[in-house]
Amino acid sequence: MLKQKIVPFQSIPSDTDFTTWSLPQGASARLGQGYVNTIALSPDGAYLCVACEVGLWWYDVSERSPIALWNIGWQNCFAITFSHDSEWLATGDADGVVKIWSVASGKCIAQMKRPLNPEWGHDTTVRNCINTIAFSPDRQRLAVSDGSENACVNIWTLGENGMALETHELKEVEPVYVASSPLTFSLDNRLLACASYDRTLEYISVWEVETGTRVARLEHQGLLCSLSFSPCGQFLAAGFADGIVQVWSIGKWQPHKVYPTHGTFAMYVCYSPEGTLHAAGISDHNECSIAIWDVEQAKTLYKSEVNGCLFPLFINATHLAFACEQEFKGYSVDTGHSYTLQHSDIRIPESISFSLDSKILAARVPHSGIFLGDVESEKDRPLRVFREPMLESQVSADKIYLSLDVSRDGAHFVTAADERVIKLSTLENDTPLGDFTALAEPRSAAFSPITKRLACQDENAQIYIWDTQSGHLRDTYQAESLEARRMVFSPNGKYLISGTALLYDAVRGEKIDTFDLDEMSIHLFSHDSTQLFCDTREAIEVWDIRQYEKVFSIPKPETWACSDVVVLALSACGRYLAGCCDQNPEVLHLWTIDGSESLAVFKGHSPIVSLAFSPDNTLLASGSFDGTILLWDMKPYLRDT
Repeated sequence: MLKQKIVPFQSIPSDTDFTTWSLPQGASARLGQGYVNTIALSPDGAYLCVACEVGLWWYDVSERSPIALWNIGWQNCFAITFSHDSEWLATGDADGVVKIWSVASGKCIAQMKRPLNPEWGHDTTVRNCINTIAFSPDRQRLAVSDGSENACVNIWTLGENGMALETHELKEVEPVYVASSPLTFSLDNRLLACASYDRTLEYISVWEVETGTRVARLEHQGLLCSLSFSPCGQFLAAGFADGIVQVWSIGKWQPHKVYPTHGTFAMYVCYSPEGTLHAAGISDHNECSIAIWDVEQAKTLYKSEVNGCLFPLFINATHLAFACEQEFKGYSVDTGHSYTLQHSDIRIPESISFSLDSKILAARVPHSGIFLGDVESEKDRPLRVFREPMLESQVSADKIYLSLDVSRDGAHFVTAADERVIKLSTLENDTPLGDFTALAEPRSAAFSPITKRLACQDENAQIYIWDTQSGHLRDTYQAESLEARRMVFSPNGKYLISGTALLYDAVRGEKIDTFDLDEMSIHLFSHDSTQLFCDTREAIEVWDIRQYEKVFSIPKPETWACSDVVVLALSACGRYLAGCCDQNPEVLHLWTIDGSESLAVFKGHSPIVSLAFSPDNTLLASGSFDGTILLWDMKPYLRDT
């Protein structure tokens, strides 16, 4: 049994800053811990393992703190599970790779590749993603599947050291597909139950593992969420998305009991070692809430109202854990105690910017808010979340944060929208600076603090430009493309970029069509607003806006041959560029603006979506799909700035 305080796996002293754990070379810190894919508690509830795209985070539940980060590579790990003795951890990724890890050493002791389902034929575009994985109680077998309607359950027979000795699939001659969500072994290791589908019906299949023979096909109503065998070996319980828990007798395979519905709760069932049937329920109806019940006694053991997402959830015989916004919550059935663990992910930081003194980094996450991180802190660098207040009559779950803009004096302006209502405010004050209404739902926006103009593009490609002081609509323009996901004003407020293919004179109220934007795309303004940085297939070209002529070309890095730029950033001193390309969006390049010198190549990132230099040029921040922002130390590379 895994014991408290003695886990030697790559553990890190508690006085270290976890934002510096397992960083790629050249990075100095990480803001956010990554987007959560799935979680698992050790069977004794002592440790929580969290699968993120940056790796596996380990938490000591009693200490309420992270104790290790296993850097297993950017693999999109979607399934994890402990063996029943807590000595092994199994992971499954998006490419069908299964690994078994020693919890004590943190080393991978076995690796298997899940074979492609023959139903997919030769379609190489189908991903072999594993999202469900389970050890048999004696850890002699490991079962995996992806939960789709065309998935097979794969079972490996394991040796004493975890190596796979044999693999086989559970399938029949008749056209029935065995799927995984959920997937569970009986406690005597004899049976495996899983969700199954034919072309019109979902049901539960129960298989005899040794022979690969299906011994029961249990029909049911509703969407199946979970399965659990009783420790006495007499019953199989199932939880459904409509609040129902149903139990079948094993052997006769007849319905034993259907328990009263819990309405909007999706039910996740699990028997305790004593045979008590527990169910955890998740509901996002009106207010998000989670509860756990003693099903047979119809007794509520725990209930919590939470903000944000209520997934993923983990329940075992004695413990419950679930993820909600910026934290995990847990509950011990044995002790009745609940707890909270902090875990910050920034989802997808579509834009980032520094405060004027370079001490605070702000990130815009469209559906979550504005995240503020302390760059200078030497311990933990806590994240704060800012949410722009909406009118009470307009509040809905569809609020989106469209832009985060910075004035020359360092003030941050936030533009958020709820349906067609757009609201402008500052991070320093909850008082809105103005309300504006579009004809359709907004998709992107930008604010110019210099000229007090707010631009917005809606879902019909209609562009609006408002005077925020008077509230009057100054101009509208029908763009040709619906693909614009960003809008940027030039530093002097005169010009507006929408997407990468529209340049607009916001003062004159007219499109600038002098540049051939079919052959190049716009990414940046120069700091003095006189030049554009444009991407062509061969180079990054700098054009004079007023003279409509190319000033010079900046050669792309050699590895970018014929690749499109994803994102570019210009240093505050104007002498250096950073960026990545679409063929390798996880590799960050730094070079001089004249193209004469490649200064650095930073690897170990997940795909990058946003970049920003600090005003003092000492840091480069890169936001990525994995829910983190990496800080890169620029001092070794930028000279005389």
